[in-house]
This record gives sequence, structure tokens and C-alpha cells, in this order.
Amino acid sequence: MTVLSIPALIMAVISFYVSGYHFLIYFRRPESRIDLTFALTALCVAFYDVFCVALYNVTSPSEGVQIQRWQLISLSFLSIAYVWFIVDYTSMKSRFSPWLFSIVFLSLALIGLFDKSGLAWTNQPLVKNFKLPFFRWDITYYEMEFGKAMLFEAFMLMVLYLYLYLVAVHFYLKKNPRRAKPLIQVSRYRGSFSLQYNPTY
Repeated sequence: MTVLSIPALIMAVISFYVSGYHFLIYFRRPESRIDLTFALTALCVAFYDVFCVALYNVTSPSEGVQIQRWQLISLSFLSIAYVWFIVDYTSMKSRFSPWLFSIVFLSLALIGLFDKSGLAWTNQPLVKNFKLPFFRWDITYYEMEFGKAMLFEAFMLMVLYLYLYLVAVHFYLKKNPRRAKPLIQVSRYRGSFSLQYNPTY
């Protein structure tokens, strides 16, 4: 195992723990769906980190592209789960946008899984060799060129997080400022989500 994979491995363990914890809460209190969608979101993060660990330890471009396919698929499902977590967290009444994002990312996940024509990935691997700062260890990293579908997914991720940031701002201004504040801070600075929330506010 390369040293680069250690942080991702630690995050995977933490995410699995958080996911399991909130699954247990949901099973004890099934009327609150927010714990279920949060647990699913954390579970997708855990799998994404597991694929990161695997990607840092591949030995050939063919291995790398397969792992990156699964990594992008996990990212698609992470986006879907996160959308529905925000729906539950903010008590959104309009469900058109979440369903639209869900269909888009599910379609991209299927393309990433089954496409053989280069729409998801091109056939040209990028082999990156560099030295780890301070330790000066040699690192080899295999990466595949993005195809049009994956470039579109990267664009849709930016659209998604901008949309969710605006939802969080609206929730802050109109609904519950105290509960929405952490959500806005995380969306602004990480373009991602926090593994901590308090649904009892």
C-alpha cells in the first residue's frame, strides 16, 4: 500500500462508521428519513474513498481505468444521495430538481459502467511519475483521459453544488438560520458535505 492511500483509507473507515451509526438511528426511528439519506450519503463517500485507495495501488493502466470507472460511479450515486439528504434536511416541497439531478447522475453512472466506445474514458492513459514532498518517495499514478460524458459529469457536479448552495442560503434566510449555517459554510468552502449535523435543532 502506498503512503498516498493512507489518508483515503482513514476517511473510508470514518465514513463507514458514520454511515453505520446513522443507519442504526434510522432503524430505531424510521419516521425520520433524514438519517437514512445521510447514512446513504456517507456510505457513498466511504466507497469513493475505498476506490481512491485502490487507485493509488494499481500496477497497470487497465486496472486504473476499471477502478476509475467505479470511482466515478460512486461519485454519481453520492451526488444522488446528497441531493435527497438536502431535500430531507431543508424540507423542500418542490421535488422536480432533485429528481432531475437524480436521473442525470444515474444515466452518467450507467454510461461510466457500460460504455466501451470512449464516451466515458478515452483509451489513452496518463502515467504520472512524481516524488512525494519531504520523503522524496517515487510515486507512479495512472489516470485515464476523460471522455465527453465524464466532462459533462464534472460540469453537472459544479451545477449541483451551486444549486444546493442556493437551496442552503434560502433555507438560512427563510426557515432555520441556526440549522442552516453549517450547511452553508461547508457548501461554500468544500463544495461537498459535512459528516456532522444535528437534526434536533
